[in-house]
Amino acid sequence: MNGRDHNATHATYTALRRVPSYSPFVVERFQRCLDLYLCPRMVKHRLDVRPQDILPSLPTPKELKPFPSSACLKFNGHEEKVLSIAIDPSGQWLLSGSEDCTVRKWEVSSSRCISVWHFRDIVKSVAWCPNAVTNTFSACIASVILLLSSTRVSGNVSFPSLGYSVHSKVTSSRHLLTKIKIVGFNFE
Repeated sequence: MNGRDHNATHATYTALRRVPSYSPFVVERFQRCLDLYLCPRMVKHRLDVRPQDILPSLPTPKELKPFPSSACLKFNGHEEKVLSIAIDPSGQWLLSGSEDCTVRKWEVSSSRCISVWHFRDIVKSVAWCPNAVTNTFSACIASVILLLSSTRVSGNVSFPSLGYSVHSKVTSSRHLLTKIKIVGFNFE
């Protein structure tokens, strides 16, 4: 045999335009386009999911507590309200300025007060220099901005032209008396 199916019915047509079209042609062409466009050929069925099943249950207001619920470190030392704090670029030191006319330098990890600077007026703001190598900070006292070096400073320093005297006491014995660098700018 020549490989032809003898059970198939054969029809002869007088013209090519009289040959009927392949009936599943459109469906097969559509499926082929989907194969090329979307890759998987499976038809996805939509899941019926209720929103109540997806969302977790909300806690009651009694279960909600303000956080943090306990103090990890306390920085005790100022006698009046603290108006400004600043953390140095390394994250090791903290400065605080207060209405008690003091600037305090704290060690962040232990909350220990390292240095205290006393001024005549309220300390409105403190800020560290972004350059961590210089270890300097600024303090705004009344209408004057002072730039101070926070390393190994103790003793009294006077600035008669500015009307300020700075007294710094250091609570650590390893900090020795060195030169203090202060520059004042008057904005009045």
